[in-house]
Amino acid sequence: MFTKLPYQFSSINEEKLRARVQIKNSEIQKFMTDLSYYHVADLTEFPFSLEDYFMQFYKEDKVFEGVK
Repeated sequence: MFTKLPYQFSSINEEKLRARVQIKNSEIQKFMTDLSYYHVADLTEFPFSLEDYFMQFYKEDKVFEGVK
């Protein structure tokens, strides 16, 4: 349905009808608009900590010892 999404899915489990989406604050309105096309029964937020953000930022370009 959507050609180019401003957010990315980090995991999808079609069997359990679950998905995990990484969204920046600036993308929330677009995500909620897109989500309104579906019959969503539950939505849970897992906010990034500063450590999570830092590790994701560096994990994309480099592999450090202990980070895989």
